[in-house]
Amino acid sequence: MDENGMLSPQEAQNKAALLLKENYSQLNNDEDLIRICSAVNKVVTDDDPEDCDRAKLIYECLIENGPKAISLTEQTIIRTKLFAVALECIQSNPLTFTQIKSFKNNIVPDQRNAKCFTACLYKKIGLMDDMGMLSPASARKQAEIVFKEDEETLKNVDRIMQHCLYVNEQYKDDSKGCDRAKEAFSCLTKSGPKVS
Repeated sequence: MDENGMLSPQEAQNKAALLLKENYSQLNNDEDLIRICSAVNKVVTDDDPEDCDRAKLIYECLIENGPKAISLTEQTIIRTKLFAVALECIQSNPLTFTQIKSFKNNIVPDQRNAKCFTACLYKKIGLMDDMGMLSPASARKQAEIVFKEDEETLKNVDRIMQHCLYVNEQYKDDSKGCDRAKEAFSCLTKSGPKVS
């Protein structure tokens, strides 16, 4: 905070750069986090000379957004890849508008086409192999492309995939992996934040 009790984005970035000289991926994350949290400067607080209210707002913002802050570049890479793959998968597994809304709410509909769409997506982005089995090694390899040297995020990918690996034992007769993909989706979206 500066002498006026405001978050100073430039000063925070300078200090982050000093602390994280060699960790460029983390530095980019911190810059995004500082940009997000500098919005607290627009909040009107009491006339507290020490500006403790603003310090509390900054603290809450850092706690809320810190663990999930990935750089805008990483977000763009992930979204672009998912969108392109989804367009491919929707060709062979058409979805209704209602099903698409369900996906946006982190729910795979029970219909076969929606489950197989999920399997197609997971196979193409490297979460599943061609037999419809979760593949931690392939997921790690794909994550390394996006997160490069961010070892903490890569370890979280490993932990989440290991946690959800039980789905490979389910649905033994599911050669396309459609039912398995629905179960994997549920595990990854519900358990992922708890494991990381």
